[in-house]
Amino acid sequence: MKPQNFLREMANYVFKQFCQELDGASLENLIDIVATPNERAAEIVEEDSNDDEDADDEEGEEEVQEDISEDSDDI
Repeated sequence: MKPQNFLREMANYVFKQFCQELDGASLENLIDIVATPNERAAEIVEEDSNDDEDADDEEGEEEVQEDISEDSDDI
């Protein structure tokens, strides 16, 4: 078997395993990355990961503020 065939089969297998978890926005981002040149695709991935980190930070801050306000009610 040629190495290209193995890689193609593996890519298809992996995609099938996680494609059920994709929503419309995730699929659109994936298509954008595949359709762009490598340099720009790397920038898109980096921007998305930075957006995810910012959203996680905001959620964590909200949880801490909620915990503080709940504790202050007990005093």
